[in-house]
Amino acid sequence: MVRFVDDKGNTKIMIGADRIISIESAGNYVTILYDDGGKLVRYSLRNTLKGVEDVCAANGLVRCHRSYFVNLSKVKIIRRTPDGVFAEIEHQGVDNIPVSKSYASELIRLFSEG
Repeated sequence: MVRFVDDKGNTKIMIGADRIISIESAGNYVTILYDDGGKLVRYSLRNTLKGVEDVCAANGLVRCHRSYFVNLSKVKIIRRTPDGVFAEIEHQGVDNIPVSKSYASELIRLFSEG
């Protein structure tokens, strides 16, 4: 179980690492996207990506953009397009997750190994 805390250190939610799809930053909030028995759930938490970075890295979530972490086990393919690099997620209804140039080579390496 991945334990997410808010900016004051209070535990707000615990989610099985295998259920997490991605984590997105929006200012002082992060939105955790996870699968709850086939249903997509978005949970907003007052914290920053920097604040959840250690717990993400310890549970197999990989930084792919300054605003995103992604669960590599949920990535179907990494696609390079004229608009950039994107991680396509195997779960229906989830938008492609952007991959920035600074994280692309490491993400592709980890994806290829996994």
